[in-house]
Amino acid sequence: MKTGNLLFSAVQFLFVVLIMLLGVFFIGLQHTPNLRNLVAELLSQQAIAFSSIGCLILGCGALLLYGFYTMHRGWYYTLKMGSNAVLVDLPVIQGIVREYWKAVFPEQDLSIEVSVNKDQKIEMFMELPLLPQEKQLKTLEKAELDLCHLLYQHLGYRREFSLSILVK
Repeated sequence: MKTGNLLFSAVQFLFVVLIMLLGVFFIGLQHTPNLRNLVAELLSQQAIAFSSIGCLILGCGALLLYGFYTMHRGWYYTLKMGSNAVLVDLPVIQGIVREYWKAVFPEQDLSIEVSVNKDQKIEMFMELPLLPQEKQLKTLEKAELDLCHLLYQHLGYRREFSLSILVK
């Protein structure tokens, strides 16, 4: 998980806890008449600037909304090769890889994850069904050639990539 997502998740957690505590406060307010009178008196005073409190809460909500937007928008990677550069959305790369493995193992629903590291190298992580050693080796050798060709054909990607496999 990215650091920004972790930080934003912590803020979300605190916001949810605050809302729940506010709910508990109002439930408890029903059972304490003295506190209810104190809150009513506090709210009836002219000295409290309700508009500034409202603006503060509105600003926090807007920041949370912006955080949701930035956290869930598409992720784009720039693949740099020589003097050319291509901007690629990660699901496009993942779709190419999934389509390939779906054609190789049509009866299997394989777990596949694709990422691009800092050095612009594509990394693939997947589960492979249990195969005999020879068939597994042939499948992986063919996959290397086929994936190289597909990545070059669709993205112009000529560099090496890594494939990490978990055999189940």
